[in-house]
Amino acid sequence: MSYDILLFDADRTLFDFDKSEEIAFLQTASLFNVEPSKENYLTYREINHKNWQQLDKGLFTKERILVKRFEEFFTY
Repeated sequence: MSYDILLFDADRTLFDFDKSEEIAFLQTASLFNVEPSKENYLTYREINHKNWQQLDKGLFTKERILVKRFEEFFTY
């Protein structure tokens, strides 16, 4: 049996976006003199998730959320 096309979902299968997000946050935090702690990451993650939900509801544009999530994190 041969296949012409192979289609599969790579999200959270081949690509660990959650771990990538954590690593990126912790490395970026270090660059900006923010404590690269698990607690800070979890705070950011909660804020980020809430913002993407607001995008899904049409409350903000993607461009606004890319900035807004950090504004909220730094004023938390």
